[in-house]
Amino acid sequence: MGLFKAKSFLSVAQNDSECEFVFRKLGFSKKIVDEKTLKFSVDSATDFAAQMAEFRQSIAKSLHANILIDDPTQRVIFSSEPKRADECFYQSVDSDFTVEFPRSATTKSDEKFGASFNSYESLFKVLYFLYKNQHEIDSVAMFVLKFNDRVAFLVANKKRALYADMILIDDEMKGMMSDSDELFYEILNFQIDNFYQSKNSEFLTNVFIYSDGTLSNEIGYVIFTRIHIKTNLINLNFADFINKIAMVEARN
Repeated sequence: MGLFKAKSFLSVAQNDSECEFVFRKLGFSKKIVDEKTLKFSVDSATDFAAQMAEFRQSIAKSLHANILIDDPTQRVIFSSEPKRADECFYQSVDSDFTVEFPRSATTKSDEKFGASFNSYESLFKVLYFLYKNQHEIDSVAMFVLKFNDRVAFLVANKKRALYADMILIDDEMKGMMSDSDELFYEILNFQIDNFYQSKNSEFLTNVFIYSDGTLSNEIGYVIFTRIHIKTNLINLNFADFINKIAMVEARN
């Protein structure tokens, strides 16, 4: 077995209001020996490339850089060898679980931050890692990831994923229902109905919701009292989590 080389990781996640950089360095013992973060508000005038260049001056020059991709057209293909289109990027997450999203999403990210990222972490890949790290699955659970106005859904049992979908919360939806928690509940209920009508339908025993912090703490109680499924709400730091994904993949 070869000696593990020290490695550095830089991760980026940006939503409509803020952007965060997370840097960590693993030493030869695979323990974190250095880490830095930067979070800043964003608007139409933000120079992301300048922010990235300044941050990189204080960290290792040689590193693995990854970024969160929140393109709303990304989708899961339950196949290890899907039919491929030239204009799409394909991310093999696990056997029979591939994520497809436009290749343009990767080039736009590179151009915005003035960097060539080594990997692009789709919302579905993040959700799949969260599912694999969840040890409280009784039977079949729904995993929900809310980031910006994107809501990704994954239904899985202990062995495999059964269902995946994504919804973009657009202005029309917001106009029809001003209460964000009520709107989220309606979207969730719609997805549960869709799953129960799918070919892999099984009884759901848990719902795990991973949020960017925009949902109220009461949403789990609201869902449980209406559809009687045990619900857990977990606020997630996305830049931090994709940084940990990169480290896990480097250790393997």
